[in-house]
Amino acid sequence: SDLQVLKTIDANTPKLTNIRPAANQVWSSLQSPVAIAPRTWLVMEPAEVSLGPITGTGLSVTSTLTLRARTRVIVGEKPPVTQKPLPPLRVGQAGAGGIHIPFDVELSYDEASRVMTENFGKRKYEGVAVDSIRIAPAADGRVSIELIVDYRASRLRHYNGPVDLDATPVFDAATRTVSLEKLEYTLASKRKNLFVRMADRFAHDTLRAQLAKTAHWSVAPQIDSIRSAIASAVTRPLAPGVMMRGYVDGIELRSMTLDANGIVIHALATGNAEVDISAFR
Repeated sequence: SDLQVLKTIDANTPKLTNIRPAANQVWSSLQSPVAIAPRTWLVMEPAEVSLGPITGTGLSVTSTLTLRARTRVIVGEKPPVTQKPLPPLRVGQAGAGGIHIPFDVELSYDEASRVMTENFGKRKYEGVAVDSIRIAPAADGRVSIELIVDYRASRLRHYNGPVDLDATPVFDAATRTVSLEKLEYTLASKRKNLFVRMADRFAHDTLRAQLAKTAHWSVAPQIDSIRSAIASAVTRPLAPGVMMRGYVDGIELRSMTLDANGIVIHALATGNAEVDISAFR
């Protein structure tokens, strides 16, 4: 029972309570955004840490550790974080599956717009000069793409302004890539697009094809970085004589969703972690 486990702790490791001050420091440090690549941040939101039943006797005992945390990668500016206090440390049943840490890789619309403008904007395609690009959420799992263009078909036929398209974001787990597919021009009733009516079909198709060719982002570096960062986060000393040792042996890529801020890849890091407690005097 838990009561017997607690008696074992009291009898064999009277200084086990030293874990809490160190765990509190670790808990706080885990919540601070960590730069893992340029403009890429690891944000860890730990929810619970529990020790499995203690094994061993005397001055050398060990326990399994179960860590629940929400971990995500934010691409863009450094995100603000509200610190959560350390919850009560508790002894639970031994976890059968090691650590399971769900995390999100978020590609913000602002970042996608910046990359698209950098890779596709400030260029001319079949007489269509593209200035900037803005990506935003749209209905039914699609995103909207607004291009600011300058098109001069003739001396009298000139269009300068927005061109609207929408597209479906698709995530390929094998290549760990987000791309925009099924790009279609949008003719909103409130703003009939003069460019689509004015420009020839070849210009339409060229612009759309070049945009589709450019509209993809690899999230593999963020996924690999978070794997290493999680492994580092679960391998560290908690207190003198108390060492948490963990590793990540797999990443499961589960799904993709859109929210108000960006395109979110949902994944799960799996592995194991143990707490080694030794040399208490």
